[in-house]
Amino acid sequence: MTDSTTAVRWFGRASDLPPVRGALPWHSNQFAAAWEAASPEHILARHYLHLDDPSQTVAFNLVTSSPFFDRLLHDAQSQLAWPAPVLVAGTLYAEYGGAGGANAHSAATTLRHGRILARDLGASALVIPNLSPAQLDLWQQARQADAAVFTDLSFTSPVDDTGLRGFADSITNRHTARDMLRQHRRGTEAGLRLVPLRGTEMLAALPAFTRLVTETADKHGTALYNPRMFAPLAQVPGAILLAAVHDNTLVGGFLSFVHKDRLSLWTAGIDLTRQRDLHTYTWLVCESVAYACDQGLRVLDAGRSNSRYKRRHGLTGQPLHSLVHTTGHHPDLVAGLNDLGNRLARYAEQGSPVADGSSLR
Repeated sequence: MTDSTTAVRWFGRASDLPPVRGALPWHSNQFAAAWEAASPEHILARHYLHLDDPSQTVAFNLVTSSPFFDRLLHDAQSQLAWPAPVLVAGTLYAEYGGAGGANAHSAATTLRHGRILARDLGASALVIPNLSPAQLDLWQQARQADAAVFTDLSFTSPVDDTGLRGFADSITNRHTARDMLRQHRRGTEAGLRLVPLRGTEMLAALPAFTRLVTETADKHGTALYNPRMFAPLAQVPGAILLAAVHDNTLVGGFLSFVHKDRLSLWTAGIDLTRQRDLHTYTWLVCESVAYACDQGLRVLDAGRSNSRYKRRHGLTGQPLHSLVHTTGHHPDLVAGLNDLGNRLARYAEQGSPVADGSSLR
């Protein structure tokens, strides 16, 4: 179906979408197709909005339950409940949302059509998740949301030709820097080696990685993943599994994406029975820095969660907010969402209570 007045087109399947170059991996057609194939969320309906100028696609998912939202409630110790399904532009699982909104016009167009679709589908709200500060301002200027909910911090660090040594030198606390390098050295001496598995190269390793990532997530309180979701994600441009191998056995890995000059570490699986003696998580962080340097990349995006660990290791956090546009008068819902955001902000400020830092989101 074509909307001639606003140069948009609607599609029912990701496979029918025109080619686009997403602003980030989570805005690509391939990510939309992967989420269509094996999302861990319970999605009642999917609608894809394609904007011709600039060329981009927005995946609207009508969600009845999301393990990621359950994780946010768990972290915040909140019991917020939506009165009806929620229409989400993309997914909370995507580190950065904004539905790929590149400018004020595309944000306004996306909001206009998304709010109409939310009402038509009987959704309680339209949610634009995980907006960086710049994107938050852009979307709020397009239309003020009923609630702007803090959801997490995302952490990045510049990478240059000095590699791991330069990364260590940027850490303010010298004891922390020395300890990081010591853990990396001990992991290497114990026999850890990095095996980068790009795209479909990772398929053979995914059963083992899925077991590790599921165990890691469960340890933190919520089952975030399903066994089928990772194979489709291997098709996303730039997908790479940074695998930590010991005695030919996978003992950890970061499922990541390379995009332009950025290495984004999206989710981690760690063999928790070997974490203490191999220092796998910190070893992988160090190897990720070295890999990014070797590939000529300039930004390490270490993802969300584990804010205490990441701050201590010199990464810079920026807040992510999710905008909620309700479809009716829901003052109690808005109040609950504001309270959830405040609780999550306090949680992020205090840092995860998990000391070994063995999860990324």
